[in-house]
Amino acid sequence: MTLSGGTGTHVWQGATYCISGTITGRTFRGRYSQPTYSDPRFRSGNVEFTLAPYGNWTGTWTDTNNQPSRSWNGTCIGP
Repeated sequence: MTLSGGTGTHVWQGATYCISGTITGRTFRGRYSQPTYSDPRFRSGNVEFTLAPYGNWTGTWTDTNNQPSRSWNGTCIGP
């Protein structure tokens, strides 16, 4: 994903997914969609993550039925 801009609505698209939502401060809240995913329970849901000052991020995601919440994290690369 690449983020450009600050607070507001953003959409990221990859080969098999789309994530869209709103950024407030360092927190992103939105929805994901991956319509070609093999298990229909995980084709869409909610996402939330917060960017740490040093570039890593942590958050949660939920499936179509909003349960259970799962943790996810990552490292930002690039400028």
